[in-house]
Amino acid sequence: MYGRRRRIAARLERLEEHWEDRRGRSPASGPHEWRHGSEPARRPDRFPRPAEKRQAIRHKSFSPARESPDEA
Repeated sequence: MYGRRRRIAARLERLEEHWEDRRGRSPASGPHEWRHGSEPARRPDRFPRPAEKRQAIRHKSFSPARESPDEA
């Protein structure tokens, strides 16, 4: 009877060591890691660029008419 309890106790200890792996636990993520279940990072709406480095960029919504090199 004592041998059976000892074997069961040893088996339970062995199973307990690997319980998280069997359950499908994902590894702990570090400070710079992202996982699909994680909350998205909080980022500002735009980059806080200094005033002297700002510039206006024009994006054309149409293509200009074709011109020859002389006309351009």
